[in-house]
Amino acid sequence: MCGNPFKAVSRAVRWVSKKVKNTYKDVSGITKMEREAKKKQAEMERLAAEKQKELDRIAAQMEQKAAAQKAEMARLTQQQTDADAAQRARVADLQAQQEQQNAALEAEQLQIEAAGQSLRVLAQQGTTKAPTATKSRRRRPGGARQTSATQDLRVGSSGRGGGVGPNLGT
Repeated sequence: MCGNPFKAVSRAVRWVSKKVKNTYKDVSGITKMEREAKKKQAEMERLAAEKQKELDRIAAQMEQKAAAQKAEMARLTQQQTDADAAQRARVADLQAQQEQQNAALEAEQLQIEAAGQSLRVLAQQGTTKAPTATKSRRRRPGGARQTSATQDLRVGSSGRGGGVGPNLGT
């Protein structure tokens, strides 16, 4: 044998002790319960891993949605900024156009006032009027007056003397 008898005895005692413990566990059902507990623990760990995977997937989706919302918000902000700038430019154009119209109206008003003032000045001056044409009476040569039976006859809308003479149809 080995050189030390205590070692051999000690080894034998440990072996027997282990066998007794294992036999006790087998007989009392502790080994079976330990195996079942290990199985349940493994199942729980598997379920926990599946749940964690699902949570990770949901978190990734939420991060993607948040990034998409952030990009959409930036796009809408830029669009609003562009619209504001375009509106300010349109307002500036309309104001310039309004100023031009006002200036044109003021110039026209000045011209009207100047013309009115000129007309007032002319109206207030006591200028003599130029002689106008007057109707003169027709002078008939002296002597016997010729009369005709149709002299005062009016045909249709013809004026004086329209119906005098032998040819009435023309």
